[in-house]
Amino acid sequence: MTSVLQDWVMNISLRQQGVLILALRGPDGAAKEDVAKPIIRALRALVMVSGREGAPMQMGMVWRDDPFMQTILIGHELSSEWESVTNNFYGSIDQYNIHFLQHLWHAFAVVGIHHPIEFIRKRCWEFYLRGCHALHVHAETSDEIQHRLRDGIRQDQGEK
Repeated sequence: MTSVLQDWVMNISLRQQGVLILALRGPDGAAKEDVAKPIIRALRALVMVSGREGAPMQMGMVWRDDPFMQTILIGHELSSEWESVTNNFYGSIDQYNIHFLQHLWHAFAVVGIHHPIEFIRKRCWEFYLRGCHALHVHAETSDEIQHRLRDGIRQDQGEK
């Protein structure tokens, strides 16, 4: 069976997969080329298989000008474009609701823990940490995130 999710995503907990899926949609009410769009397009390319190509996108490439997902900004290890895009996004975060931001930051944390390419993990983890800093909230460790997003009934969370 083929999945829209990349293989590495299929090897993490279902709760972590859910976090990723919930963040793949951009912010409601945003303009077509809102500053969040390049961030969302990069996230999609990091976790999804391209429906056009039938394979994950290669880092640093735009395939057939796909407006849905792109690695061109995040996927060049030596490029400073990702920093520029994230600066634009963080300069505008007041326009987004907290629910969208939480989903986005948690998704980047999951990618920052599990993505198979080290520099992508580092960029995504830094994006998550910057979000925590922007809202003055505690940044969870990798272990804390994985524990919180583990599968199964969690008695410590009052689940039945």
